[in-house]
Amino acid sequence: MRLETIDGELWMTFPYSYPLAVDQTSTDRHWARAHWQLFEGFRWADTAATGNTDGVWDVGVTAGETEEVLAAGITGYHTTASTD
Repeated sequence: MRLETIDGELWMTFPYSYPLAVDQTSTDRHWARAHWQLFEGFRWADTAATGNTDGVWDVGVTAGETEEVLAAGITGYHTTASTD
């Protein structure tokens, strides 16, 4: 999984090995939802930087401000997709 900030928004990118069927001729709005199964959250590299709190996962809005996630506690996920 990859975490990044794009235009001030946090994006999570993760591998998904099956195609999501999207009817290209439909004018309806399409959406997909990821359902996460979590186990004890995650571990991160706690860094001593100005403004960071010891023992807390510090998140920023620009590249390099968020402390690095070392191990995600995600034990699985499934995805659903539909049109409105």
